[in-house]
Amino acid sequence: GVVTGFGPQLDLPALGYTVLAFTTLEIAQGRGPEVLGHLRTIAEVIEVHATTGSNDLLCRVVARSNEHLYRVLDHLAMTPGIVRTTSSLALANPIPHRVLQLLT
Repeated sequence: GVVTGFGPQLDLPALGYTVLAFTTLEIAQGRGPEVLGHLRTIAEVIEVHATTGSNDLLCRVVARSNEHLYRVLDHLAMTPGIVRTTSSLALANPIPHRVLQLLT
């Protein structure tokens, strides 16, 4: 019951997605399910976490270039129910996603 699945680990830069950003979204009250449904249709949004604090969602977003990221973020900002977006570009990944050390 500990291992939840196996899947491909893709090298996103090798696929042409060289830009990674973390984007927080502030959602209008009661619009969460609608916004999440829309986010599921955007291929560049590869992960979403519901969070506490002034923002409601934290999204991991990939793009092929800064211009492509601009278009993706513009598309997000125009989504009904999204009040505000704030993004930070990832410059490097010095500690990649890891979980095996939790078993020790």
